[in-house]
Amino acid sequence: MFTYHMVAWRIPNDPIGNALTITPQQLRTQLETLQRLGLHTMTAANLVAEIARGAGLPRRTVVLTFDDGYQNARTEVLPLLRRYHAVATFYLISSTIGTARHLRWSDVRALKSAGMEIGAHGREHVDLTELDATGQFAQVNACRRALRRWAMVEAQTYAYPSGRYNATTLAVMRRSGLAAAFTEDYGEVRSLSQPYRLPRIRVLRESAVPAFSAIAEAVRAGS
Repeated sequence: MFTYHMVAWRIPNDPIGNALTITPQQLRTQLETLQRLGLHTMTAANLVAEIARGAGLPRRTVVLTFDDGYQNARTEVLPLLRRYHAVATFYLISSTIGTARHLRWSDVRALKSAGMEIGAHGREHVDLTELDATGQFAQVNACRRALRRWAMVEAQTYAYPSGRYNATTLAVMRRSGLAAAFTEDYGEVRSLSQPYRLPRIRVLRESAVPAFSAIAEAVRAGS
């Protein structure tokens, strides 16, 4: 399971934005790699559902997730996913939808109509570990409520902003009834023994193609 943020031709100057922005060409090369290796994509929710029903881990399959709801999810990412017959999960921050450089609600509905999963990423992009249980639940609930109201989406999975969580977070997730939640702890999803602490692999621009290719090769070899 891979974690992306910004996909754009213009690379930001700030250290975090610089590291987390990959170019459309890099994403295209990654999708070509999946196609060449005979690997498939599925959404995070579908992966969780497959494991939950006892089907085991899908063979030759990866999950692509895009955090924060930037406008280029519609303008750059979606056309490439369609071109390579791929699907992905988009984790959205409800308060930033419609703001500068971010998706509009019409874009969110377009992603949903294209077969993409819309997941929750919070009302704001805040470190959940700095909030008490009430504050954390409010972040989760407000985001899901907005997605339900404006995009007719019932979010099934959640991604923690910056991957941050604590014991309170895990209790909040159980209370929320979400099927699963994802960290940014490095690793592969192999079971649902800890459904609210599932790992993802962060994609960084400087190593985007070689690191992705190596992991994809490993997925094929292990299938």
